[in-house]
Amino acid sequence: MAVVRPILSYLFIYTFSLGLYGAWYSLFIDQFTRFMCSYLRYAGGKWMTIRI
Repeated sequence: MAVVRPILSYLFIYTFSLGLYGAWYSLFIDQFTRFMCSYLRYAGGKWMTIRI
């Protein structure tokens, strides 16, 4: 979060000259990536076999 989003924001805002839309795009990409990682980890089912 502290590395990916600022880099994406900089690229979209300044490099691609998208302004506020670029900030929103970087936010969406970051959140979507987090969602997919969480979903794939949950869908894998490996977490259900851990013994406490």
